[in-house]
Amino acid sequence: MIQNKCIIGLTGGIATGKSEVVKILKSLGYYVIDSDKVAHRVLELPEVLNKIKSTFGEEVVVNNKVQRNILGEKVFGNEENLKVLNEITHPVIIKNIIFEINSIEDDIIFVDIPLLIESKDTFKESNLNFSSIWLVYINKDLQVERLMARDGIDEEYAKRKISSQMSIDDKVKYADVIINNEGNRTKLKKQILDQLKK
Repeated sequence: MIQNKCIIGLTGGIATGKSEVVKILKSLGYYVIDSDKVAHRVLELPEVLNKIKSTFGEEVVVNNKVQRNILGEKVFGNEENLKVLNEITHPVIIKNIIFEINSIEDDIIFVDIPLLIESKDTFKESNLNFSSIWLVYINKDLQVERLMARDGIDEEYAKRKISSQMSIDDKVKYADVIINNEGNRTKLKKQILDQLKK
């Protein structure tokens, strides 16, 4: 059962290198649940599709598939619509994450959640309590630099993308463990191994 397991929430900001941490954890044999993949699966469930269609319009669902670009236009930059979408999807996503946790034998399970800190209350309400929250951290200048390189975008656009999220420095106060990813992969792996020993 879920209460006998150590559930570690893994989060970060855009371009902080969370996927690198996931790769290292998997290479060490740890089970990592990808909440984005769970969210994609949830968007294919009939009850979710029907709610999205009746809330946002017929054109959002075509051949039982959510048209992400059309839905995106309706929710991004519109807080009310985004809130409604989250109310439809979040409880089902969390239910599926809990189901996956319960179906795994491992004692330590990581759950990769990009917006973990922003939606921490939703997790509490759904009785998904994390033993620990790990935050993958880099300073903002480096974040801009890495995002520009990763997405091939200019500095202004990179800064805009970063400022649309909660700042990485604000997230620090909610984290139990800070994984600093400003160095190389060797340093990153050493920090992860040190934390796992604890």
